[in-house]
Amino acid sequence: MTEQTTKKVVVVGGGFAGINLIKKLAGDTRYHVTLVDKNNYNFFPPLL
Repeated sequence: MTEQTTKKVVVVGGGFAGINLIKKLAGDTRYHVTLVDKNNYNFFPPLL
């Protein structure tokens, strides 16, 4: 019998790269993801 362990991932910064990493790991039950950011909201202005 194999024991499945959950790895803890801390993402520092909720910018473009941080949000994309969280989106990739969102459905994977092998990871418990925590986001640390100075804001409690996501703001990404479109590139003009």
